[in-house]
Amino acid sequence: MTNPGTADAGMPAGATSPFEAFGVPAYVTKVKTMLTGLAPTQSEIDQVTANAGALRDLVTTWMTLPAYAAKMEVFFADAFQQSGAQAIGFVTQLDDGSISPFDEPLQNFRRPRISNGGRLGDGVRPAS
Repeated sequence: MTNPGTADAGMPAGATSPFEAFGVPAYVTKVKTMLTGLAPTQSEIDQVTANAGALRDLVTTWMTLPAYAAKMEVFFADAFQQSGAQAIGFVTQLDDGSISPFDEPLQNFRRPRISNGGRLGDGVRPAS
């Protein structure tokens, strides 16, 4: 939304910009939902309404939730194109006739790798 008396570059005088900033409830909801899949509480929205800097602390808190680890597991599986992995794919890649599709490679792949309260970067186990 533009202020009266100002014009955006390339727009006729009196025209309004198509951009309108989100209100606090909308952006707090977007951030928490993106990180955890959960809706924010009214208390969280009120904290950010009173002090925009509170969002940083809330994000840090949300990143410790189990829902954050689960959401990031799905995100990274999709990002690295691993969400469609099936047992048969492991057999065809590793098969020397001695493994079962339920052996360790597939189980390691499916085991959660974020084991540190949701903090990425430390404690992330590679598949063995």
